[in-house]
Amino acid sequence: TPVAAITVRAGQRLWFKSIVGWNVRELSIADSLSERTLASTEAVIIEDTQLDSTTAKHPLVVGGPKFRFYAGQALLDHRGDAVGAFEVFDLRPRALLEQDLQNLHDLVQLARKELLTTDLHDAQVQLVKKLDLARREALMDSLTAVWNRRAADELLQKAIESADEHKLAVAVCVIDINQFKAINDSYGHPAGDRALQKVAQSLVSSVRDGDAVCRTGGDEFLIIMPQVSAGEADTIADRLRRTVHHTPLRTRGGAIQLTVTTGIAVRRPGERSTAEDLVQAADRALYQAKQSVAGLNGPTEPFPARARAQTK
Repeated sequence: TPVAAITVRAGQRLWFKSIVGWNVRELSIADSLSERTLASTEAVIIEDTQLDSTTAKHPLVVGGPKFRFYAGQALLDHRGDAVGAFEVFDLRPRALLEQDLQNLHDLVQLARKELLTTDLHDAQVQLVKKLDLARREALMDSLTAVWNRRAADELLQKAIESADEHKLAVAVCVIDINQFKAINDSYGHPAGDRALQKVAQSLVSSVRDGDAVCRTGGDEFLIIMPQVSAGEADTIADRLRRTVHHTPLRTRGGAIQLTVTTGIAVRRPGERSTAEDLVQAADRALYQAKQSVAGLNGPTEPFPARARAQTK
């Protein structure tokens, strides 16, 4: 849809915490299309607003932006109260397929989890909750806005402790940007910085909820993946490599095709390897993957190899 929003309720007003496709920051609930949604525990679907008696004369339907389709679902807190809504709009009528409804439900759950951080129990949220602003900033990479090496060490240690406690697997993925020095040399350091930001954004969009994306130095990143099988780790690595490849960096000199190589290490339940052992195993796998594509033409190759190692 051309318009999507995450709203937060504040009294009788709605604040648009996130909005795409519509230049609005707040509305009264009475002036919005959200009133029915906030009063319901189910999704509200209006396939044609002009044919619905409750919206046919609504200002957002008869006047700008003239919305003809609306779908929304309330974001409920742990008490079941509506604290906001996830909503999508279209300028033409439309019918939702079963898969569309499932997608809407999934997005609602993701938005709810992000908003209601007190309901989260993974290591990242626990780390954020206990930090004051100064220390939180000290654990974030200022350029890419992901965790830095210090945070990676702490998060990985917590992930291993949790894996041992619950007898689960944990994996790490080491990521290296291919031909990064050539990007800096050919296009300048500002382009290199934007490449790092672009890759970081691609990694964040590719991992599962609860995985931690960290920049560990230079053009190297580390992803911590709790409760994951070897096959799932491979799938995540393949997805992130494709995402990076399909997100070129635009410069005045033309588009730069970014690619990455990955090395994965999995710590299975019952294994006693340390955090350092796990990262070293992933580094060895990364080296093997780099060697396997040594004869290729760097970033012009679509999907450089990945490799996976096991710890002891």
